[in-house]
Amino acid sequence: MITPFLVSAAVLAAAFRVDGETSCPQPADVAARFAQLAPTSGAGHRASLTQAATTAVDVRLFDEHDVLIAERRLEAATCKGLLEATAATLFAWEATLPARSEPPPNARSPLPAGSDGVVSEPEPSPSWLAWRVDVAALGALSGTSIRPGLSAALAIGPRGALWLARAQLKAAWPFSASLSGGRVEWIRPSASLGAALRLFDGGVHVEAQLTFEAGLVSARGVGFEDNRRASAFDPAIGLCAHVSREVSSRLQVFGELAASVYLFAQVAQVGGVLVNLQLPPLTLELRVGVAWGS
Repeated sequence: MITPFLVSAAVLAAAFRVDGETSCPQPADVAARFAQLAPTSGAGHRASLTQAATTAVDVRLFDEHDVLIAERRLEAATCKGLLEATAATLFAWEATLPARSEPPPNARSPLPAGSDGVVSEPEPSPSWLAWRVDVAALGALSGTSIRPGLSAALAIGPRGALWLARAQLKAAWPFSASLSGGRVEWIRPSASLGAALRLFDGGVHVEAQLTFEAGLVSARGVGFEDNRRASAFDPAIGLCAHVSREVSSRLQVFGELAASVYLFAQVAQVGGVLVNLQLPPLTLELRVGVAWGS
């Protein structure tokens, strides 16, 4: 006597066809197991099995118009395990399909699939914009005084272009010079805008940078009878050679040799009429840091 369950499984197995000449697993066994997992799915669809190895099988799923929907190679330690994996994979593919209707021939598009046959989202197109953030420690020479400092910069522009727009902030510890029984201390922090031009892009990346620096010079007297403090706008032209090397897809290490050429002569009066100092018209910097970006 045939039980109602076996009748149902036989009818649904016929509706969802599994063909091929595999022995591990056999197509009829896969169809019966699929019918147990998805008793209301797969009508009109067809699966094709190809034996790839003793316990490996290539599985392909076709829709009712015989259009390939998905494919994948499956492996397992035993034939029973491969049977379960094949039926489960077909069930998962069927679950991703929209509700079945009656489209005109060839109206249904195949599911997008990755190399392993699993449905995947299309990769987004790369951005047209390239950017880079530089952070560095620096040593600055002004006159005969050397001081440490910090700088941070953002470079941004079209991807693949030879140039990038560049903005930078930098500052060093106060410089000093002895004068008439005391000393003068000054700082020259700045914000700058300019461009970076790529000169070479191989294992080592080389670029030249030209910027306009909007700076502020602030000087004070120390040790005089009449100590004074003065500040002034201090514009400069910045020139820089930048050399970097990638350590990962988004991270670089770099070194820079830079010069700031000040446009105005600055004289600091810090201790009376006769206590004046003409500040150096040039600052040299050596920077070492890391950069990351697109």
